[in-house]
Amino acid sequence: MGDQSHVADDLLELYSLDRLSADELVAVEEHLLVCRACQDRLKETDDFVRVMRAALVSVNVPWEELERQIRSREPPACSTAADQCSDGLPIRSGATQVW
Repeated sequence: MGDQSHVADDLLELYSLDRLSADELVAVEEHLLVCRACQDRLKETDDFVRVMRAALVSVNVPWEELERQIRSREPPACSTAADQCSDGLPIRSGATQVW
């Protein structure tokens, strides 16, 4: 990570999940010390992970399954006809799923 680059999204996700190698951890943490934009992105990622962990506890879904979906960027199957995703959550009208 040079002066002009930022931490990649997948590395921020793995950092938030505490899944980086020792070398990756050092590089990401050094960059986060000086980059406000990546600090902000990490906060968003941490917030997302925290909410998803809380949701999993309430619906009794194993954390490993969520982590697999995050890492593979596999969205839940959604049907606009049913107005809900396979996870049972309603689709907001006009909402766009981004994975």
